[in-house]
Amino acid sequence: MRFSGMNGLSSPVLIMFPLIICLGILAMVPARSAWGGEMSRTDPMIRITSMPTNLNIHDVLVKVSKDVSQGANLDIRMITYYWQTFDAVYCPGCEEAGIKNGVTFVDMYVPAFMTEKEVQKVMTSLAAALHKHAGIDPNSIYMYTHVGEKGRLYIKGRVLTDWSLVGGPKE
Repeated sequence: MRFSGMNGLSSPVLIMFPLIICLGILAMVPARSAWGGEMSRTDPMIRITSMPTNLNIHDVLVKVSKDVSQGANLDIRMITYYWQTFDAVYCPGCEEAGIKNGVTFVDMYVPAFMTEKEVQKVMTSLAAALHKHAGIDPNSIYMYTHVGEKGRLYIKGRVLTDWSLVGGPKE
């Protein structure tokens, strides 16, 4: 895989940033599902970003979803996944660090009341599943969370001051 430099931020990047923020916020809002119930409080949204690949991404995500669901003990319907690719990455330290195929970035959008243990189970299960189904070296994965906190989220026409307003515990 080759890396090339970027000439600064382009318009698509500037347009996508607000969209990504909105998607993260929406990941924390309980939704009515087609099967009739509300989604669980452990409802993260996971975005995987890699260099372009020849993998059948849909099939990989189906398999990853099943493995993460089992590994983290979550209902398979509770996590939404999406995959995107970079146009280019410049990583001058990758070769020295032994990373040959580029870094895969994983953003997890989680509610602030999801426990640290729950988040860690999802992270480790996801890394193992990406290795198993996409051949991604766990050492080349950079995974982090975007955490929505009370007083910092605007949902349903107001600033969120109580988790019960979006289906979570009061505190």
